[in-house]
Amino acid sequence: MASNNNQTDSTTSRGFIGKLGDIILLSLLFSLCSIPVITVGASMSAAAAVVHDSKTGTDGHLAKRFFAAFKACFGQSTFLWLLWGTLAFIFAFNTRFWYQVWINSSFSVVFPFVFFCVFCFVFAAAVIVNLFPLIGIHKADKKLEHVKRTLLVCYRKFPATFLIIIIDLVCFVVMLKNPFTIIVFVLIGFGLLAYIYGSIHEHCFDIIAELIYEDGVDGPTKKVTIGSLMEDDKKTKESKRRAYAYVNKADDDEDEEATGDAAVSEDATTTDDAAATDDVAAIDDTSTK
Repeated sequence: MASNNNQTDSTTSRGFIGKLGDIILLSLLFSLCSIPVITVGASMSAAAAVVHDSKTGTDGHLAKRFFAAFKACFGQSTFLWLLWGTLAFIFAFNTRFWYQVWINSSFSVVFPFVFFCVFCFVFAAAVIVNLFPLIGIHKADKKLEHVKRTLLVCYRKFPATFLIIIIDLVCFVVMLKNPFTIIVFVLIGFGLLAYIYGSIHEHCFDIIAELIYEDGVDGPTKKVTIGSLMEDDKKTKESKRRAYAYVNKADDDEDEEATGDAAVSEDATTTDDAAATDDVAAIDDTSTK
């Protein structure tokens, strides 16, 4: 019994050390390949692909799989990173600029500009945190297919997307306030975040399967689009609203029925009391006579 427990503990320790080593190696590879800045998008795609492969049990050395995914995603990820990264930077800069104007001048007319810039920045950030992992995990035949799928994920899984954005902003502020923490992120932080985001994206990307042809008995039967999924969402919300209204109406009917029964019971009690009073009065009259 003791030998079995020792063997189990040893296996657990080796698994933990192996996972920790993968996280450190992935963090170092991501940091190394992100040094040119323009390759951050490809690094994000490669990291997401490695984490996805580790969850599906794909064999192969982590570094080899990382560079293979980096090479495969380099062209598309780099182009989209230059586009969306530039947009996010512009919106972030404008947000800070208009916020400073609003604080210093206290002009209420400036607030709409602040709100618009914040909205655009959040939108660009939502696309970034979903687009590049999606490129690394799922393949697409059309050039804009990944962007369409990303917009669907942002629409259907916005709470999870917003959580990733908040975590990224917190990490960015921490590194900005204390540059020493950059070393921690380079050594282990980025890899740990990749595995955390991998678990979140596993939940978010389950709807991507709804965008492909559904296999029927005689082959592909139905193609689901983003518009049809949004229409399904509207129908679902409408069905829930009708069901809620039906339940409320049933509750109201039950309340009215209960109120009516109570009124009938009260009337019957009043009648009985009146009859009892008349009987007492008749007995008193008889006794008096």
